[in-house]
Amino acid sequence: QLIDTAEYLFDHMQHYWTDDYVPTFADLIHSRQRTTGVNKIRFELPDKQGAVEEVYEIFDVGGQKNERRKWMHFFDNTAAIIFVAALSGYNQLLWEDNRNNRMREAIGLFRGIVNLDVFSQSHAIMFLNKSDLFDRKVGIHSVKEHFKDFDGKEEKEPIIEFFKQKFRDQVRERRDTPKKVIHFHVTCATDSDCVQKMFESCRTIIIRQELIYQGFL
Repeated sequence: QLIDTAEYLFDHMQHYWTDDYVPTFADLIHSRQRTTGVNKIRFELPDKQGAVEEVYEIFDVGGQKNERRKWMHFFDNTAAIIFVAALSGYNQLLWEDNRNNRMREAIGLFRGIVNLDVFSQSHAIMFLNKSDLFDRKVGIHSVKEHFKDFDGKEEKEPIIEFFKQKFRDQVRERRDTPKKVIHFHVTCATDSDCVQKMFESCRTIIIRQELIYQGFL
């Protein structure tokens, strides 16, 4: 299988072989490196005086089947789960086995993660990613062909709402806590403005939860 950014890479390949080639920001975000194991990324946000005001630690984990056993029971005291699923994967097969549908696999994996006891108090933030590739498929590659229970119009908004509900349905109700709310964002990771808004939204959700926990809200 070709990676999703193959079109961009082929369009710009004439630059890559030159001796003085330096990757641009666009080149970097269109490249792909498989995540293996558990990788910690630390963000320190300064206040107006330059002192560190907020610290966020993001643990990036491999999504492939052979990577999951390394991290499924790794986390504790997690403020939020950020789950990324490709909207464009509804008619694609997994890279690893070329048999299972990517979106069905993502839905099943989300069910296994969001209902873990260790995440019972964690926010669930869902990025329905690759919206640019998804937009190209709508009306050309039928959702009904791959998801027989889809009975809406083959249009962008009904399809997105269908998959949102699919993910909502995976959350089990608990006696001791209210049913978890999933915060959805339709995203395009190669769009830097979109990523900035995405980060700010996650930040707002996490800060609000902390204020509630401390009794300020």
